[in-house]
Amino acid sequence: MILAFSASSSALEGTDRREISDYVNQANNTLPRRIDSTSVMTSTFFQDDTWYMNVTVTLKGRVIDTAWEKLIRDFHHRNYCKPPRFGLDQGLTIVTQYFDENGTFLLAAKTKDTSCDS
Repeated sequence: MILAFSASSSALEGTDRREISDYVNQANNTLPRRIDSTSVMTSTFFQDDTWYMNVTVTLKGRVIDTAWEKLIRDFHHRNYCKPPRFGLDQGLTIVTQYFDENGTFLLAAKTKDTSCDS
């Protein structure tokens, strides 16, 4: 699916909001989806100009350290800040929330237009 966004603004316009909401709803119908050997995207939703993706990580007793957190946040930043930036220029914020296999919250990686400049 290809999304076409209106001219740049600081907040999502109604058309952009509807297109993203439709895209997220369609994506949610394909879940759960394995990302890699330890991660599964379990759900996604769109709320208040923010696209949330929930990912379950199978830790099997491993401990999440600051190096892992930095790796995830850097990956998130690189993945969404590169062109076409999937709506970030129009005011979209993208958040991936990570949970362990027991449903315990681990961390959230957040990217928005202003964070792409850093």
